[in-house]
Amino acid sequence: MERVEGGSRLYAVTTSDSADLTNGPCKGLYIGVAGDVKVTPAGAHKDAPEASGVVLKAVPVGYLPFAVRRVWATGTAATDIVAVYP
Repeated sequence: MERVEGGSRLYAVTTSDSADLTNGPCKGLYIGVAGDVKVTPAGAHKDAPEASGVVLKAVPVGYLPFAVRRVWATGTAATDIVAVYP
C-alpha cells in the first residue's frame, strides 16, 4: 500500500446517488479495487455541471488525490473505496 501524506482519518465509502459523504468532503480516496469512479468535486457549485458528477475512467488501485464530497453509486464500478481525511 502506498503512503498517503497527511491522512489521519479513514472511513469506508458508501456510494450514493443522493447523499454526500457522511463526514463531509474528503481530501482524497483510496481505491481498493480498480474501476470507474463517479465523484462530485468538493468545490463544485450546486449549479455547475460537475455537481451532477464526473466519471474518472479506469482508476487504478491506489490513492486518488482529489477532494470530493460525493462518490456516486451509478457510474462507479471501483470497490473497496476509503475516504481519506486530514
